[in-house]
Amino acid sequence: MKTKVAIAIAAALMSASCAMTDASTSQTASNPPAVLTTAENTQAVAGQALTLNQIMADQDWVARSPESAYWMLDGSEVLFQQKREGSQLRDWYHQPVGKDAHQVPLDKLHNYAYNDGVYNSDKSLLAYTFEGNIFVRDIANKQTRQLTRDEARQSQLLFLTDGRLSYREGNDFFVVEPSTGLTHQIAALETADAPKANSEPKDFVAREQLDLIEFVQVERKNKADRFEQQQTLQSNNESLAPKPFYLGQGKEVVAASLSPAGDKLIVAISEPQKWRAEGDIMPNYVTDDGRVAAEPVRSRVADAKPVEHEVLVLELSSGEQTTLTYNTLPGWNEDVLADVRRENYAAQGKTYKSEQKPRPITLLQDWGWREGAIRWTDDGEHAALMLEAWDNKDRWIASIDFAGKRLVNQDRLHDEAWINYTHNEFGFLPNSTTLWFQSEADGYSHLYVKPLNGKTKQLTSGKFVTEDPTVSGNGEFIYFSANKPHPGNYEIYRVRTDNAALEQLTELGGINNYGVYGFNG
Repeated sequence: MKTKVAIAIAAALMSASCAMTDASTSQTASNPPAVLTTAENTQAVAGQALTLNQIMADQDWVARSPESAYWMLDGSEVLFQQKREGSQLRDWYHQPVGKDAHQVPLDKLHNYAYNDGVYNSDKSLLAYTFEGNIFVRDIANKQTRQLTRDEARQSQLLFLTDGRLSYREGNDFFVVEPSTGLTHQIAALETADAPKANSEPKDFVAREQLDLIEFVQVERKNKADRFEQQQTLQSNNESLAPKPFYLGQGKEVVAASLSPAGDKLIVAISEPQKWRAEGDIMPNYVTDDGRVAAEPVRSRVADAKPVEHEVLVLELSSGEQTTLTYNTLPGWNEDVLADVRRENYAAQGKTYKSEQKPRPITLLQDWGWREGAIRWTDDGEHAALMLEAWDNKDRWIASIDFAGKRLVNQDRLHDEAWINYTHNEFGFLPNSTTLWFQSEADGYSHLYVKPLNGKTKQLTSGKFVTEDPTVSGNGEFIYFSANKPHPGNYEIYRVRTDNAALEQLTELGGINNYGVYGFNG
């Protein structure tokens, strides 16, 4: 038995995205898939009887299928991972079309780790990270330049509208000029109170010391003068790092997102959260030393305490901090659990009185996200958040009115059971202020669009779910997989964002996924 990886799906998307198709027609890909053959699985035996021991054995006997496959930049070849036989380690392979795959040498891996990279506006540069360091690929001359080489971990790469590359390191944000490598810090987030030149006297004795001893008074004045001088210097000299944003003692940064314009940060903070208590342990009987080990595990769901995120807008030029409130969201203070509480009270012979009060609200935590719950328009002028109530009954998409310093509701999804932790992809269409998003408003995960000042339009409908949506580079289409033919059959589709014309791109049977490159159409 041999392991195979089909590339026809992505090939169908390539041809579909390059060809202009009449939006009112639907065309199904009919060409048979091209297949790349990888290493033979020596442990797989055709017709082998299944036993309990076999089922519970190492899964090498089933297949060592290619994983994490993606196209090379020119779309001519494929890179993928494959598990080593008899090991949990995985190696990267390069698969030319029509030729045998070969392992990528370790000293070359950094040249190909661009699957999650980001492009600049004209797609001439691609930035990505490898083992925490930043690389920039010049697409035209096929040259890769390393910008950082240190033990710090850089993340959240973003090309700004002025062409510079920004990145995050811990709670600090930097920008770098790709052509020169010149780097400077543009923001620092400190989870502490703003420093003061002198602390206030704590008690009577300290106050008396300050009032009666002239030396102490002089020392405090000198300290205040030095502090003021440093603050003034930092505000007026651009060669120095900017003043940090002080978010409060004991706070925890949950998320932070820089505007593509490089002028604002949206930051969510909360009280520090513990994922477990001291008593949350589970015995592990299979250990190296033969002793029972107490393994730390997460807290029980019943022990969870409400969590709320505070959302801030930070102006990098002025240093202004604005806290956004949730009271503009519909249902922000509803007693959505009133029926459950009323039933529980009745069982105890009591009467429940419902009342409105603020609900704990946080950024939504989706299990499958890469980009998080904060999204910007390409020009950095507008932003949207996906929020959820801690009780899991509501999810909101809210834009930010920066001038009015408030949240504006764009979509509310309410569910008497709970809001799904997947199927929540969203964002802005390219070069547009129109939102696109997934929603289970009609009971199935479907695609929608909504201009910030317009009405919501549903793009897909029916008794099926959409998976893995990807917006085309020009914003005309959203590509996705869906089980439209049968609950167990996922084919690849695209839908127009203007008139909701749906087009099926594959008819391969089974469960299919897709990958794209050069994605402009």
